[in-house]
Amino acid sequence: MNAKQNNNIKHYNSEEEEINMNPKLTVIRGVPGSGKTTLAKEIQNSYFINRTIHIETDMFHYEDGKYKFDGAKLGIYHKCTQIMVESLLKQGFNVIVSNTSITKEAVKQYTDIADKLDCKYEIICCLNTYENVHNVPKAIVERMQMNFEYLYNEEFYYHNGTIYINAALDVIRGNIKWT
Repeated sequence: MNAKQNNNIKHYNSEEEEINMNPKLTVIRGVPGSGKTTLAKEIQNSYFINRTIHIETDMFHYEDGKYKFDGAKLGIYHKCTQIMVESLLKQGFNVIVSNTSITKEAVKQYTDIADKLDCKYEIICCLNTYENVHNVPKAIVERMQMNFEYLYNEEFYYHNGTIYINAALDVIRGNIKWT
């Protein structure tokens, strides 16, 4: 694995340049408390914010302004997220989706959408260990860490003193076998 310093996430020089580019999908994955949402917001702010949408399945778990996880609805919520991602990419928006995406199959759901629409994509795996904001029990987080499926040939990237793994587009499309 290669280590690279990534101090500048800015992707476009101008809004016109961004609009003329094909939309891009960024998939951010990691266990609860790994910094996915924080990184997603940071990346969103590095784009022209009116052309970039951040989505995560957790957004569906709010009821009356309070987070209420409902495992029975998780599959439906993931499907809704995928439908939103596809719709937004079709409309020309850059999309950042941040979910746990523990399995390769969970990541593939999104990369298949990008491939179908001929969009660029990147996958970033957060490895941090912060307090998770949804109070997921430590035993569940540890189980998720043990079951986490890393992608083949991922590279380490450092951003603001934080380690992320980034499987670049050419690496994913050229080397990762999804089966």
